[in-house]
Amino acid sequence: MSNPNKKMSNPFNVRVEIVESGYRTGIPLWKFSHVSIPTWRFYWNPEPGAWLRSRGTTVELLPRTAVLIPPNTPFSTGSENPFSHLFAHFMLRENGRPEENRIQLFEASRIIPPGIAERLTSFSQTQLETALLSIIYAAFSLLPEDFIVHGRAAPEFSVFDRAVKILDGDPGCAAGCAELAARCGTTVSTLHRQFIKAAGLPVKTWLLNRKMERASKMLLYENLSIKETADRLGYADRYHFSKVFKKYFGVSPALFRRSGGLPLP
Repeated sequence: MSNPNKKMSNPFNVRVEIVESGYRTGIPLWKFSHVSIPTWRFYWNPEPGAWLRSRGTTVELLPRTAVLIPPNTPFSTGSENPFSHLFAHFMLRENGRPEENRIQLFEASRIIPPGIAERLTSFSQTQLETALLSIIYAAFSLLPEDFIVHGRAAPEFSVFDRAVKILDGDPGCAAGCAELAARCGTTVSTLHRQFIKAAGLPVKTWLLNRKMERASKMLLYENLSIKETADRLGYADRYHFSKVFKKYFGVSPALFRRSGGLPLP
């Protein structure tokens, strides 16, 4: 993980497209294991109480520290007491990828305007996204020039990229590893190897994480019943879906929706 005090050179130009963002207060629980999602993440907590763990290193999310998480970086989360959380899930428009999938740390004072914590609760969604774009660009300005590798995707990730495109295009995909490997034009062993290399996770674990992320968004932001959510994600019925969801998040889909959900990695 990067040193928050290290001075870095003026970087490449990047164009950020925010997929999801928000600011939530009084979060009582933030417990996820082995997360690895194909979008960038930005996190900043104005209050202590939560942490991230990646590659054997634990990072406390303190008010003085902001984090940038490249796509497909495996990590876990936890919390000890209620906290506030500013987050953005985003993509880069350029055809490029991070040089390495490691969490990057920043001194919050270097990228976040003074006094912004007091104004966050009064921001409209448009104002919030504008503020986050400014913060994210400031974070990228502190990264080394070669942090993003431009041009064609690295050949060793091409199988992973094809598989992700297939799975993203079919949220309810029920294909087994053999079928998915065949659709990617490769072998099962190569498919497994590329997922481990690119995402740090086996195919089935990555797919479960992706389905649960989509399930949470459907429950919170789309006017879908639990049965409709289960159908779209390829589960046989709402009972099987509810069982998987509760095992993953620790609460039932109904309770998750009623409580307003959690800020998902």
